[in-house]
Amino acid sequence: MKHITKLGLLLVLLVVISGCTSSQSSLLSQQEFRNGIREAELTLLENAPPQDVFPNSNFKIVVNVRNNAAYNLRNGLLKIVGLTQEYFMIDQAEQMVPELEGRGITNPSGDQEFIEFSLSSGELLPSAQSRSEQYLVKFQYESSVEFSDTICINPNLYDIYASGCKVEPSKTYSGQGAPLVISSMEEVISPGQDPFVEIRLTLKNRGRGEVGKIHLNTVRLGGKDLNCQFADETGSDLKDITLSKNNQETLLKCSTILETQNAYATSLFASFTYDYSVSLNKRINLVNSAFRK
Repeated sequence: MKHITKLGLLLVLLVVISGCTSSQSSLLSQQEFRNGIREAELTLLENAPPQDVFPNSNFKIVVNVRNNAAYNLRNGLLKIVGLTQEYFMIDQAEQMVPELEGRGITNPSGDQEFIEFSLSSGELLPSAQSRSEQYLVKFQYESSVEFSDTICINPNLYDIYASGCKVEPSKTYSGQGAPLVISSMEEVISPGQDPFVEIRLTLKNRGRGEVGKIHLNTVRLGGKDLNCQFADETGSDLKDITLSKNNQETLLKCSTILETQNAYATSLFASFTYDYSVSLNKRINLVNSAFRK
């Protein structure tokens, strides 16, 4: 009976260990997707539209929207912009795009969606052989980005190796699986009787598109929320900032009072949502069929 009980306990222990290992493995695998620069990709379906379009004809523009980022894309809006209405008429120039799941362990390729635009062509001038027009396929959406690292907090600047933990005043990062990245982190310790730490996070757009509004969700040091504000914020809401087209970078400053004089290693976590837009430049030709080769 004792042998049966021991065997049962051993089996339970193996199941628990296996579950923990699987959970840790899944977490590590997910983190593999959250690195580098990854973003939405726009491509046109072959022959949609055709290279040459004839007057008074119907055709389609079919856009493949793929989410290569590690986070979901929400509230997507796809537009066709720049075509002259007299020559190219679009039934619906703006269309909503369903939420697209990001790349991860359960969806390594990320979601994609095919969006169709129906168009018709007008007449050319009698003397004209062709007309070429450039247009934009523009995709606007909302997404997220998360940042995490383990840092050393040491209020005692004279004992830099306390508890086997050494402060790194500044660190750089290659990206977190999105076009908006936390590119660097600075840690400034103010020692004394009431020591506090300031964390400075630099956010940059390294994608091919444009970042609009950034919203700070949370920044936590260990389990404690930090007091944060964007350094160049001019409005009343310190958790939001809108980047200009000419300046796709901003600085977030966070601080908190330290409750101990001892050095310790702890986790730093930050989460943001942001608006983004990416465009695809294309050209279409309206050709008089009488001059077709």
